[in-house]
Amino acid sequence: MQIDLSTLMELLQNLYQELKTCIEHKIGDGAFEVADPIWLGDFIVDAYNSYLVAAKTACDHPVIQGFPEIEKLAYVAHEADDTKRVGKNPRLHKMHEVAFATKQLATILEGDIRARESKAHSEIVGLTMLLENLGQQLPHIQAIGEEGGQSVQPLVAEYNRYLGMVLETVDDPVLAKLFRPLELDGDDSHKKLSELRLAQSGLLSYLRKTHERSG
Repeated sequence: MQIDLSTLMELLQNLYQELKTCIEHKIGDGAFEVADPIWLGDFIVDAYNSYLVAAKTACDHPVIQGFPEIEKLAYVAHEADDTKRVGKNPRLHKMHEVAFATKQLATILEGDIRARESKAHSEIVGLTMLLENLGQQLPHIQAIGEEGGQSVQPLVAEYNRYLGMVLETVDDPVLAKLFRPLELDGDDSHKKLSELRLAQSGLLSYLRKTHERSG
């Protein structure tokens, strides 16, 4: 199952903060405080690489698609090795590499999420206006009585089209349960018009509240 971008962002931010905490860990107090990084194993590389795969699956951003996976350490220092000293340990450099890559990936994803939210916001505004225009036509159809029966179906078709666009734009599983396409068939034009009016009014109200929350 594909992970959503917001959840992936949280995972990346958590990984970065954990790495930062381990890298900057110190012991002692005051003038006697010294660096004492908490060494982490190859699992941080596995974690980052798995998040990168998820990001490439969920987002087609060209920069993300070009991000390479991080390789694990080919050599791990022994206790007696001089490279075990803080600042020279290859594992510390690997932790910095993963932290830097994680921050980069999170930054690009955040920008992509904001761009998508901005686009969705604009589309919601446009759909709200279309639904408002549709609602303005309904009193006219009602006023001409039985002769307007054939005019109801095109408006029902328009409502269904707008609803489909809303469902594609707004990421809200509840919305699909609350609003469903209207049947085009039906001999009773008054009943169909009432049904359309209720559906149009309800969807318009929902979109306005969504617009207020996102604004």
